[in-house]
Parts: sequence; C-alpha cells; structure tokens
Amino acid sequence: MIDTGANKRHSYTMTATTAPHITLVTLLDQFIRELDKSPLTIQAYRVDIRQFITWLTENDCTATTPTQVYRTHIAEFLKFLDAEGHTGTTRARKLISMQVFFTYLVKESANRNIFYDPMNTTAS
Repeated sequence: MIDTGANKRHSYTMTATTAPHITLVTLLDQFIRELDKSPLTIQAYRVDIRQFITWLTENDCTATTPTQVYRTHIAEFLKFLDAEGHTGTTRARKLISMQVFFTYLVKESANRNIFYDPMNTTAS
C-alpha cells in the first residue's frame, strides 16, 4: 500500500503474514470441529483432552506442541488421575480420547510436521 498523503512523500505499509503458532489447544479446537461423532462423545473428548493439556501445562510448561509431548507425559498423567481417585474405567476412557486425538494429529502431520505419536506403543 502506498500513501502519498499531503506531504507528497511515499509511505509504504508492509504487513507480514506469519503462520500461526500451532499449540495443542488450537489443534484440539480443530480436532473437535472435524469430529464426526455424537455430541456426547465430542464433549467427552473435549473434556478429557483439555484436562490432559491443563495438567501438561501445570507440570511441563515447555510442552505446548504435539512434538513436545512424550509417552512419559501420558504415563505421569495417568498416575496423577489414579492418585486423584479416578477409576480404571475413567482413566481408560481418557487414554482412548488422547489416542484418538494424537492419531488424528499424525494423520494431519503432512501440513504440521508432526511425525511422532506418543500414544503409539510401537514408537521408539
């Protein structure tokens, strides 16, 4: 954009477009929008994954993107849930929610550079 204004001087306004910082929260929002599940299932996934992200933020503030989440984070989260008195069924449901989320992220990885699934038991 060139502004010649009253001074007859050229003023250039440049706007840089940068890619948005992809965080677990923004990816969760996208994941929820694309889910083809019942409203109750979507709500359960949202609650379970947000709880994990909140726990992760409180316990490892450096882990904000999928590539910064490791199996140890998930194991520690499950220990936390156990210590909080959550039943095995509840912990299993939360684990499945996270597994579906990270599987989705890996499938979408071509655009996001996500190649590691912390839920994959065969990953090294």
